[in-house]
Amino acid sequence: MTRRKQPRTRRIDLLLDAELDALRAAGHAGHVAVRTCAGCARPSPRAGLHRFAVGPAGSLEWRATGGRGAYLHPERRCVDRFLSGKAMVSGLKARVDRRSRHELMERAPFRAEG
Repeated sequence: MTRRKQPRTRRIDLLLDAELDALRAAGHAGHVAVRTCAGCARPSPRAGLHRFAVGPAGSLEWRATGGRGAYLHPERRCVDRFLSGKAMVSGLKARVDRRSRHELMERAPFRAEG
C-alpha cells in the first residue's frame, strides 16, 4: 500500500491566509473577495487593490465597476512589473500596449509605495 503525499502549502497561500486573518481580526465578517494583481500575479483581498478596465473608447481607465477589469497593488514593484510585462493582461482578456499602460499609470489614483 502506498501513502498519498499531503499537498504542499505554497508560500503564496500562506501570504494570502495572513492577509485574510488580519482582515478578520479587524472585524471583517463573512466572505472576503480575492483578486489577482496584474503586476505581481499574487492573489490579495480586493480591498487592497486598485481596479482598472477597458473603457468605452477602448482605452484603459481606473474604474470601480463596469467592463472587464484587472487589479493592481499600489506598490512600486507591482507597477514596474505591470509596465514592463507581457502585452496580454489576463483579467482584461485583451492586449495592452506599453503606451496605454504608461498613460494609465499617469492617471493613477495612488502613489506607488516602496
